[in-house]
Amino acid sequence: MTVSHRTQAFATLVALIANVFNLASNSIYVKVADTKYRYPVMEGAILIGAVSFFCAGVWSDVWWAFAIAYVCYSATNTLCGEPIYKIWTQTFYPVEVRASITGFSYGFVRLCTAIFSLFTPTLMAWSVQNFLWIIFACALISGAFAIGIVQMYGAGKRVRREIK
Repeated sequence: MTVSHRTQAFATLVALIANVFNLASNSIYVKVADTKYRYPVMEGAILIGAVSFFCAGVWSDVWWAFAIAYVCYSATNTLCGEPIYKIWTQTFYPVEVRASITGFSYGFVRLCTAIFSLFTPTLMAWSVQNFLWIIFACALISGAFAIGIVQMYGAGKRVRREIK
């Protein structure tokens, strides 16, 4: 099967390159996760990830634009995705309910992701460009929630005070 005249081998190569960038991003994240730069890095990663999908939506018929967008998104997802949530579960929830809330929320997110993935092939067959716009909207919404959570809990101020 080919998409935009690119083979599965090409897609696998792009994914491998994205994983290398993701690994480099993980290396950076380990150095800033416990510093006052945690949330500015998160906000920058949200911006880059959203812009990546915006560009993918605009140039959805250009294979290399999507490939670059995918690599950029993959590299920044570590800085604003699940790792930051793992920190939040250790910071925001009381110890006596932390494991239960974390387990439930991870399970809920995995269930939502699995349900969405059932519709992904249909959405892609309908319109690749529209699918990418849906993903862009999801990136904006999740980014807004992340920034809102930081603001709501005052985590940015509290963490910046605790970590100098």
